[in-house]
Amino acid sequence: MATSAEQLILRGLNLIIRASFSPNDPVAQAKHFAGITADIGPWLNDYAAEIEKPAVDFTLTRADEPDQGGGFQQ
Repeated sequence: MATSAEQLILRGLNLIIRASFSPNDPVAQAKHFAGITADIGPWLNDYAAEIEKPAVDFTLTRADEPDQGGGFQQ
């Protein structure tokens, strides 16, 4: 299963592809771009929420406390 970051990348690529190809008819083109515009807002909100999350857990432990894990064993 894809992570939420991977899903956001795929959704963004989908938006780019959809924006690259549009109908020639002005009415259909207007509906097409209105649909893309409606999808960009939720994508940006999800993207902003995702980049607020830390990429790595930087929880630090003291090296002299082996019971906490991650420390050096003496």
